[in-house]
Amino acid sequence: MKFKFRKAVSIELRKKINVREFLLTVDYDSLDENDFGFFVSYLNKSIDKLIKNVDLIKKYKANDYLRLQFDSAYCKLYDIEPLEVSEIVSKMAQNNENIAVNNSLTLKGAIEKYLEDCKVNREIQAITLHSYNLQFKHLKDFFKEDKKIEEISQEEVEKFNILLSEKMIVSSRKSLISFYKTFFNFLVEKKCIKYNEFNTIKITASSKSQKEAFTSKEVLKLIELSDKKIKKQKKDINLNLAIRLAAFSGMRMGEIANIKMRDIDLKNKFLYVSLPDTATKKHQRFIPLHSEVIVLIKEMFKTKKADDNLVYNDFSKKSKMSNMNQDLNQYFIKKHIKRDHVSFHSFRHSFRVQCQMTNPELETYIDIVMCHTNDKNRSIGFKNYGHNSADWNKIVKIIDDTNYNKKFNNNFQQMFLDRLEEVA
Repeated sequence: MKFKFRKAVSIELRKKINVREFLLTVDYDSLDENDFGFFVSYLNKSIDKLIKNVDLIKKYKANDYLRLQFDSAYCKLYDIEPLEVSEIVSKMAQNNENIAVNNSLTLKGAIEKYLEDCKVNREIQAITLHSYNLQFKHLKDFFKEDKKIEEISQEEVEKFNILLSEKMIVSSRKSLISFYKTFFNFLVEKKCIKYNEFNTIKITASSKSQKEAFTSKEVLKLIELSDKKIKKQKKDINLNLAIRLAAFSGMRMGEIANIKMRDIDLKNKFLYVSLPDTATKKHQRFIPLHSEVIVLIKEMFKTKKADDNLVYNDFSKKSKMSNMNQDLNQYFIKKHIKRDHVSFHSFRHSFRVQCQMTNPELETYIDIVMCHTNDKNRSIGFKNYGHNSADWNKIVKIIDDTNYNKKFNNNFQQMFLDRLEEVA
């Protein structure tokens, strides 16, 4: 039976004892789940004692002390012969002192080490490595390149976070801090530092940072611009097709990235989203093909094999999503749409708006197309398309009726779309 314990330490106390949180995971066959409450209570009391005795914290790791206390309670509760406590304490303290840390590594050297690992072990493309270098600029400007990585303190990290909050919106800062957390976690893993001080930063995205829908004019503008890119350079058919699929089916970027040629049935004009479902998102479903994408897909069939990806087949599997994000969001959408809170995912919101305006009576089927599972549509999910309870013709109608040039007869609907245009 596995027992897990976790307790956060307040910011004020962290500075005093240099511990951010207490973590313990124990897996003993003889553990009884009914005794977990006893262990939690015992460990909480042990932590209170530890906090009052700073000398104990200096002697060995807090989590080692926690494990020692758990084993002590375990022995008492199940009447097991205890280990020699003094011997365990001595061994823990010795191990803590022997942790090898490269104290001479500078920030510049650490960045070079990380980028080299990205290039060699993760096969990150040069264009992505260049973007990583740009993201490190804020870090280098604040801490300076010759700063020893081990000397970066929690107080400095907090000041750095405050500085970023004054310079950028929440979503941008959240993305940057997440990148720095990954970087410093890498340094911990490589034993360049003991702790990742960036893990103490918690950023909650505000409602303002949520992605908004494109207006109809913006969708048409992006499609037109992507058409022009194809005329200049044929390889940009990937970008064009990805945009059209998102705009005329509401598919997510990850779903589009994973479509194989074998998932497409041109004869019957539909594709199958084969990306595995997760605990939080449903993906798998059949989607009819809009006339806007069929011509481009036919072009793809001329040169691709069954196991090839429909779009961006040249990108390596490890870096495909980050490279697609660069190509679609950073180098195209942000260049042409000059407002915040829009990205490739905004096509999904725009598609939903179009569907609701065009076929409001088919809301349940719209949920199915977008894979928004709820109690109403749970029984007619993708597995039943064209079989028993789901009306495939209604699914096709939702896709076919998507038209960003359309003007609505219903005054309220048109007023709603006009309002979107004004806000944008």
